[in-house]
Amino acid sequence: MKFVVKLCENHLMKKSKLSVKTKIEASDMFHLPNVMRKCLSGVRSAEPLLSLIEDRDFMCGLSKETQNKIRQEIVGNWARRN
Repeated sequence: MKFVVKLCENHLMKKSKLSVKTKIEASDMFHLPNVMRKCLSGVRSAEPLLSLIEDRDFMCGLSKETQNKIRQEIVGNWARRN
């Protein structure tokens, strides 16, 4: 089973040309924490993540845990900048 999960993660991160928003949704839906971590760590500034937070429909569809991870990444980006 771990092999299948790893295969899905690799496809999403390397071969897929989906947006970060779509990858975050997929990682939340299918419980792929590595995809979530890679998506959030790949964002260089807080602006793309802030635009995700402003999209209420997108955020409401995510689990509370995923919402908190996105917010934490924004705080981390802000701290690294200052």
